[in-house]
Amino acid sequence: MIDCMLILLIFFMVATTLKHMDKELPIELPVSTAAVSTNAEDNLLILGVDERGNKYLGSTAISKEEMIRTLDKAGQQSVKPRVRIDADRNTRYEDVIELVELCQFNNLRDIGLRTRSDNPPR
Repeated sequence: MIDCMLILLIFFMVATTLKHMDKELPIELPVSTAAVSTNAEDNLLILGVDERGNKYLGSTAISKEEMIRTLDKAGQQSVKPRVRIDADRNTRYEDVIELVELCQFNNLRDIGLRTRSDNPPR
């Protein structure tokens, strides 16, 4: 019985760690006084760009060509996903605009930019 409980405990610890690691990007979001906390949606495409211009799909680094193929597939869906861009606060403006233009070129018009609130959660 103790062995089973130990195995379950280890399983849940590993599963929780992997889930947490999947959502982290090596970026520092810009601060906004109008930032609001929202829940992640099912039909949400998360794109990221760090300060060196590296592109991410979710938390996975991808090339520009892979990004173009992914956005092309998403743009061909009957129900277009919402797009959220996570950009580092030190990212060049051109890199963010490049992602926005790629989305718009593929008929993905519902685009948001993720920021963080300066106020700590209560």
